[in-house]
Amino acid sequence: FSSVGSILTGRYPGAIPLCNRLLAGEHKKTESQQAWCAEIPEGVHTAAGILGLYGYRSLLVSSNFPGAQALSAGFSHHADVGQWSDVQSQVDSWWVENAQAPRFVVVLLGDGADTVLSRTSLKRFPEHRLQWLETVTPDVARVEVDPAEVRAAYTAGAEHAASIFSRVLATTNGGVERRSWALVGSTSGMSLDERSGFGDAPVPLLTDNILLDRTVRVPLAVIGPEAVEGVDAAARVQGIDILPTLAALAGAVVPAGVTGKNLLAERSASHDAYAEFGDMIALRRGDHLLVFRCSLHNSTALDPTVTEQLLAPLETVPLGHYALYNLAEDPLQMKNLRRQHPDVVASMRQGMVAIRTGAAAVPAGTITPQRLWALRMASSDGYW
Repeated sequence: FSSVGSILTGRYPGAIPLCNRLLAGEHKKTESQQAWCAEIPEGVHTAAGILGLYGYRSLLVSSNFPGAQALSAGFSHHADVGQWSDVQSQVDSWWVENAQAPRFVVVLLGDGADTVLSRTSLKRFPEHRLQWLETVTPDVARVEVDPAEVRAAYTAGAEHAASIFSRVLATTNGGVERRSWALVGSTSGMSLDERSGFGDAPVPLLTDNILLDRTVRVPLAVIGPEAVEGVDAAARVQGIDILPTLAALAGAVVPAGVTGKNLLAERSASHDAYAEFGDMIALRRGDHLLVFRCSLHNSTALDPTVTEQLLAPLETVPLGHYALYNLAEDPLQMKNLRRQHPDVVASMRQGMVAIRTGAAAVPAGTITPQRLWALRMASSDGYW
């Protein structure tokens, strides 16, 4: 939820500010139970709102995406459908009805709260809280899965999503007279049965709620009417770069506060890539990934205590707060290099602090004592 909000606004979630929806427990949360930060605030421009100023009609189609209504600000129309297979008819009919205007379509295929890629065979968080007991004894909580079955189910879910997008793209292709562009990607990856990358604790099965390279770095396909010269297809980009790219293609002015870059204009090497979730922050630079975790359990990344812990001098915090990995040599993050490369850790930490206190900072005056209390008292199961 917060990743999509970040994409639609061109800002890091903290700068919006935006937190994820409450999905805890067996009972669905009502809108009145959602946190104050679980919707895009008034005054924060979205891609649909910006393009609307230039005459664009816009459609948001969502399926199994909790809280999609709270992301629909600025769209001309929002359609929420029960199944992924119903997406195509919504796009087709709206596309024809708005044929006289420039058009902008966003499709959100969600996993829902219980499954991955809408596969009933891929239940989310099968180990729940018991998985943390594995460090005590592996016999307490280990859930056995068949890696081949998991990968087959994951592949089937990805192929199903691809078939939906393929049909949507067939509809929205502008042809000769009207150029069209499409961007297809994901808000996160999944750790399937890989167990490494989280210090001494085993990574839970089938999870995306821990910042790892495999849960943060996902492909982004940019599909246009012609090839773009000089753009490095292997460059690392961020979700906040999508709005400036759309604005450039539409000839629109990017509003103040947007910190992303136009993907199609970049000619330089990859920039730092930043992510935060709960009490975890990650920074990718070159082949290295630095992960910070301050063990502020069940927190939101909006909590100022996360920043306070990040700003603490390196020599005063536990070694486990930081982990450094060389992903070119160690893609599954099995070897923490913090002790071997303190200079790299110090330099990347400075970059992490610069973003956390700059482009990703919560606007001054937003976190009042009452709002902070509400965040800390919200009933949640894990990070949100």
